[in-house]
Amino acid sequence: VTSMGSPGDNAGGFMAMCHQGLFDLFRDQQVGLIDQACLGFAQIDKFGNVGVSYVNPMIRMNGSGGGGDISSSAKSVVYIGEYHERQFRERVDYITNPGFLDGSPNARQKAGLTGGGPSVVVTDRGIFRFDPETHEMYLAEVFPWQDEEDISRIVEANPWGLKVADHLKIIALPSEDE
Repeated sequence: VTSMGSPGDNAGGFMAMCHQGLFDLFRDQQVGLIDQACLGFAQIDKFGNVGVSYVNPMIRMNGSGGGGDISSSAKSVVYIGEYHERQFRERVDYITNPGFLDGSPNARQKAGLTGGGPSVVVTDRGIFRFDPETHEMYLAEVFPWQDEEDISRIVEANPWGLKVADHLKIIALPSEDE
């Protein structure tokens, strides 16, 4: 297993049909050629805005590493991370990666953002999606071992009154082959 020091490291292209450097990646992203991006988060709010630069605002972190550009123009963004209650905020302390901004209709277009915004937040405590009309995050899928008590704890710990899907899906476990 090889760790990458940056998204442009050669390790990122291992067994790839095509591997580009960061200049080429950001050029393609600026013209709208990135269909889906996977990014992490330090804080995320109910409209999918992500903070990875400042918390509190006294604590400075590494920053976006290009995530701000990518989240602005990729057709779809998937956020991946472990679930920690303190990371889910009503409003992030600082928007590094724009989501649906204030959630209002066409907020991204009005801000000049060409991409589609966040589509899903994948965590070890469930999968969160965004309502197509309100753009507010909701709990959409959980794992088979999660019970109603665990789901209630997630909802109660959430600062904005997290909604749960009417038909909460159960995530299928991987098959033996997978």
